[in-house]
Amino acid sequence: MSLKDVPVLVTGGTGFIGTHLINSLLKEWANISIISRKKIKLDQNINILTGDLSDQKFVEDAIK
Repeated sequence: MSLKDVPVLVTGGTGFIGTHLINSLLKEWANISIISRKKIKLDQNINILTGDLSDQKFVEDAIK
């Protein structure tokens, strides 16, 4: 199994540190998801989950 097969979930992926982390991860991982509080659009092939980390059901669904 290569790293590209392992799903990665990043919270805060649209902030300063998160964007740098995502850019680094894109070099090794193919299955990346970001949790964002607002709807955003990215050029990369990244799954964007819009929701709030205080919503337990949303977080559980995102982890699955």
